[in-house]
Amino acid sequence: MKMRTYFWIILIFIVVAVSAVACSAKATPTPTPMPATPTPTPVIATPTPRPGETPVATAIPTTPTSPALLDKEKAVQVLLDNVIKPASLDHTVIAFTLDNLLPAGTKIAPYAPDPLPSGVTALPYLVPETLSVPVWFFWVDDAPFAKFSHPTRFVFVDATTGGVRTMAQGWWPYIDGREVEQWTTTLERWNPKNWAFNNIPAEELPKLTASSQNGELARGGLILLLFGYLNWWSTAYAAVPAGEAMVVVQGWAPGHGTNADFTDDEQAADKFGKDSGTPVFKPAGNTQWYIEEAIRKARDSGAKDIFFYWTGHGGRTDAGGSYLDFRGTRVSPGDLVETFKKFPEVSFKVVIDSCYSGGFAPTLIDSGKVLVFLSAVSATEVAYGDWDPRKDPNPGDVGGEFSSGLWEDLQLILASPDLQKQIRADFLGVPEFVGWLLVASQSALDKDAATLTGNTHPVFKTGAPPLMPTPTPTATPIPTPISTLTPTPTPINTSLIFFHTVPGSYSNVFLDVKGPANTVVTVTLAGPSVVAPVTQTGTIGADGTLRVTWTIYSYGVYSATGTVGGQSFTAQVNVN
Repeated sequence: MKMRTYFWIILIFIVVAVSAVACSAKATPTPTPMPATPTPTPVIATPTPRPGETPVATAIPTTPTSPALLDKEKAVQVLLDNVIKPASLDHTVIAFTLDNLLPAGTKIAPYAPDPLPSGVTALPYLVPETLSVPVWFFWVDDAPFAKFSHPTRFVFVDATTGGVRTMAQGWWPYIDGREVEQWTTTLERWNPKNWAFNNIPAEELPKLTASSQNGELARGGLILLLFGYLNWWSTAYAAVPAGEAMVVVQGWAPGHGTNADFTDDEQAADKFGKDSGTPVFKPAGNTQWYIEEAIRKARDSGAKDIFFYWTGHGGRTDAGGSYLDFRGTRVSPGDLVETFKKFPEVSFKVVIDSCYSGGFAPTLIDSGKVLVFLSAVSATEVAYGDWDPRKDPNPGDVGGEFSSGLWEDLQLILASPDLQKQIRADFLGVPEFVGWLLVASQSALDKDAATLTGNTHPVFKTGAPPLMPTPTPTATPIPTPISTLTPTPTPINTSLIFFHTVPGSYSNVFLDVKGPANTVVTVTLAGPSVVAPVTQTGTIGADGTLRVTWTIYSYGVYSATGTVGGQSFTAQVNVN
């Protein structure tokens, strides 16, 4: 019985198998063509932004390629042959690319025009161009390690004709009103899969980890943290002099381009505040009112002197001025002065690390509210994030090139009572923490790769009354005839001193005159290199003093000759 059952099972299996083979051998009929399905309109996913955050594009509109359109490989070759020209390239660049071409109708705009129209106060300020044909779009960053704004190029390669068009810009692009996150977030910005070309030496590229997504690079982070704990364990820090407070402004926010090491700068400021026992206050929002609120809190804590530190992006206006980007709010030099003047009992020491920040110096110094002003660059230069070229003397630093050295050297002064004692001796009559800044700002230049390579020239200015070291002056009293019939007039004294304002770049020579109020002084400075005007005239003020200032560019002996109320005088100083 069992054998019969097995027989039938095997027979059925054989029949099924033979039938399958026979069916497969038959010719497959050609199916009836179906109507073509139209290509759906691309949809751009728009994530719900968090409060205060600009939406970031998570998808880019695409156009299906066809034999009639240029493919990406050919478009990249057009870019290289007509725009990049690698054989003659004299600087480092990154050319960013997309996976797909952009269809006609796509709108492209920079984060802001460069220069920015003077009446614009909110960023981004988009002035888009609408594509009339499908294009391959490339963004060429001509200073990949610099903060913004700085020179970049928008490149459009016509997908039909292969024609190429280039537009000079100062900021990153927006496509259909949104940032391209693979070009702005740190993790994706430094990912080679998003590049069509780069010529940066491999050893200069940042080392990235998954934690780099919001701007944190892996370079030296763990080492710095370990160093901080060892310092805390082994060093007895001195406190910053009483009456000081810090206001730290980190101008970048997610959705506003690249985090060019601003988070590292902010953390270094926080660490100095904690180690020195100096209270740190920060603006909580993204308008100027929050900056004012942070200063108010610092004032209310008992501070009479505030160390105001700013790190962020900056730009230029069409009127030729500099501005700072505060999380989407434009802040001008006049805006800061207006805020500072609301606190008449407080003086400020200002450090700004952003592009074109030197343009803030004249307005802030002339306000009478700022004792010391220091910026990473001049009014015409771009500032750098962390950049470690081959000969960088400080390759293990984190944060902006300028800020990292400044914070390192302030920490060294903080940890060294001997250095503090020397600074007090060298800067008699100068507030102690101002002396710290003077010393740290100058020594930090030796660690700034951008300055050492000639790309940047930090600006250092002192306010009124000028806070300079007090060298031994060469005073020449002016004799006044004394008559028993007339009262003795106010004696007149003159002294000539100097200060290396930017060592290795330029110095200032100062003539200090003391005498009767409203007395006219005319004086000429002679020496190896005096910037005009060499002859100046001034009037002694109601406080009985007058200071005349010249800029010089060479060492040597400088002589001042002139008259005070018609009486002649001479003074001399050896600048060395």
